[in-house]
Amino acid sequence: MKSKIFTIAFIFLFNGSINFIYAGIFDEVSGARSTALGFTSICMTDFWSAINNQAGLASINRITTGVFVENKFMIKSLNTKSIAFALPFNNGTFGLSLRQFGETEFNETNIGISYGMKLTEKLSAGLQLFHYAINQNKELGRTGIYSFQGGIIYEHDKNLRIAFHIFNPQFISNNLDRPELAGITKLGLSYHLSGTLEGFLELQSHTKFGNGINSGIEYLNADKFAFRIGYSSISEKITFGIGLKLKNLVLDFSSSMHNALGYSPQLSITYEF
Repeated sequence: MKSKIFTIAFIFLFNGSINFIYAGIFDEVSGARSTALGFTSICMTDFWSAINNQAGLASINRITTGVFVENKFMIKSLNTKSIAFALPFNNGTFGLSLRQFGETEFNETNIGISYGMKLTEKLSAGLQLFHYAINQNKELGRTGIYSFQGGIIYEHDKNLRIAFHIFNPQFISNNLDRPELAGITKLGLSYHLSGTLEGFLELQSHTKFGNGINSGIEYLNADKFAFRIGYSSISEKITFGIGLKLKNLVLDFSSSMHNALGYSPQLSITYEF
């Protein structure tokens, strides 16, 4: 374990990735389906749209709740936890979410409220207002900022979906009073290659980590069992996972693999009332 921590510290220091500290819970997505598919997320209209692309909430028509956990590089202090709740209301759906990265000595927390709705038969839009806080230790204390994120999803037909999402568009820069929070812009599409295969592709621009591509392929058998695989060029991770739907309960397991840092397993559970 000590050797792995040393390796991570070495890579962050000499590979320019120390920016990881500034946005531990925002560089990757919530929901083990998305993490298995190369961290693609903005074209999906599942429950985790409450965090990943709020436009997808427009397709949620039942009260739903869920939890997501990730053990990054198998190190306890790098754990990520998410919990969310979706409530359909009139012409759209409200979402509440809480995300936390890290532990007692150092942690990042995001609390958000979101809303997604259909603007037309084919076009959906959503927005989230959130508070991001970073707690470094007793000496440095806790500080936070308010910001927002939002996106749109266009369903061209039953096979093709195009989406756009922007996170923290004003890109709040670091100063003595506030934590630094990156700006992230994504453009993506999903396409049904066949009745059982769906492909996902996203172009991502990150104000700290640069540009990259996320991609994934999902095989779905009888709407109950799914097998997924993907790749993210920004994080340099291969991803894979499975999903299982049991009536109102959805179980998703995934893992990402980095050449130098190893595996990061993820698990999400959602339930529809």
